[in-house]
Amino acid sequence: MNKKKLLIASLFTIVIPIQMLYAQDEIRSDFLSIPFDDKNAYEFSKECIPTIGEQSLKEPEKDKISVIMPADKSKPYLAITKGKIYCIPMSENKNPILPLNVFDKTIDFPDMDKDEIIKLRTDLSKQLATTGTATALMVNEKGNAFVIAYLFANDAPHKFYYHAGFLKKGEFDEQKFSYVYKYKGGMSISARGQPSEYTKFFF
Repeated sequence: MNKKKLLIASLFTIVIPIQMLYAQDEIRSDFLSIPFDDKNAYEFSKECIPTIGEQSLKEPEKDKISVIMPADKSKPYLAITKGKIYCIPMSENKNPILPLNVFDKTIDFPDMDKDEIIKLRTDLSKQLATTGTATALMVNEKGNAFVIAYLFANDAPHKFYYHAGFLKKGEFDEQKFSYVYKYKGGMSISARGQPSEYTKFFF
């Protein structure tokens, strides 16, 4: 088992409540961005990384992602892709602070109440910003559950992995999980790539 799979598997053994080390006041619905050819693109980039030079803004080849990181990894960084410049906010723990829409088409609960989805994704984003990983127990109306997990990829600052593990009723104790959600209906999980993996780029 490789390190990524081992770490994902280990997340499902964590049943001791964890204390949040980082709390963001607001999780955005989307990353701040601007078209690459916008007249204010450089000013936008300077707001994100004050030390950036205009010559650093180079549009990558089609479907490629160019990343510009500041020396201080707790400060925002820039990503340029598909004709846009994105500013990625970072936590004090040097992890990206993800907006809500990044979780689309990863692990989805189509019939879950919209407000609960926002709360779930906010919790996931805050956990990821704090520790680089996030988990939640999702309990359905039959009493069965999924433990869902996310973690950032070590090989790219703009990618994460996700996984869902099924638990039958009676195989888990809700009191031992810090983040528990109830939902009705089904669950779907999206795979990408060849061979397929449960992974997603931010953009």
